[in-house]
Amino acid sequence: QYKYSPIIEDITLILPPNTLVGKIVGQIKNTKLVSAVSISTIWQNSLTVKVEFNSDAKQLTQSEANLVKDKIIADLFDKFSVTFKTGE
Repeated sequence: QYKYSPIIEDITLILPPNTLVGKIVGQIKNTKLVSAVSISTIWQNSLTVKVEFNSDAKQLTQSEANLVKDKIIADLFDKFSVTFKTGE
């Protein structure tokens, strides 16, 4: 249990064929300042996950959460060739 409120974001990713969703979720969960990840939607080649950002040390700002989100997207692209769906 965290003492600060989380920042919650939905992230929609475009997956290459044969991408294992569990590996994507695991990679996101292992990111610093991510407190929870849940699958919202899987449809065709896209995956939407709800990600909670939190810290034991302080209340995170939206700017800090955005930096972590950008890191997640970059790491997923590098490791799995996953891209971020924009325009939501």
